[in-house]
Amino acid sequence: KQWYQRRVAITAGGLGNALVDILVFVDDNFLTEINAQKGIMTLVDAEKQKFYLSKLKQQKTQMASGGSVANSLYCLVKSSGGSGVFTGKVSDDEYGHFYKNDMKKEKSTDCDSALIPLL
Repeated sequence: KQWYQRRVAITAGGLGNALVDILVFVDDNFLTEINAQKGIMTLVDAEKQKFYLSKLKQQKTQMASGGSVANSLYCLVKSSGGSGVFTGKVSDDEYGHFYKNDMKKEKSTDCDSALIPLL
């Protein structure tokens, strides 16, 4: 009897990896050149990241903050009307600063280097 319409505010917390996704549209030739599969996410180390991005200097990139725990917490508290906190380590570099600022802007009310309240 429409049980799915009942909304319970959930308070949750999680500890996870604070990841920044770098999205770039490339053609199939580039994927073949770097021996990557089409249609999947590939986690790379800093050395490979620098190499790939150097080959893609002319391409438009888009960054998105996340990580599975942060993304799951965000969806959980957003859909329930509750609140949550994500704890993760960020670097003191371009990507760490992006992560903190993006989480602050899009997903939280306050932000510290490791403790990020969501909504």
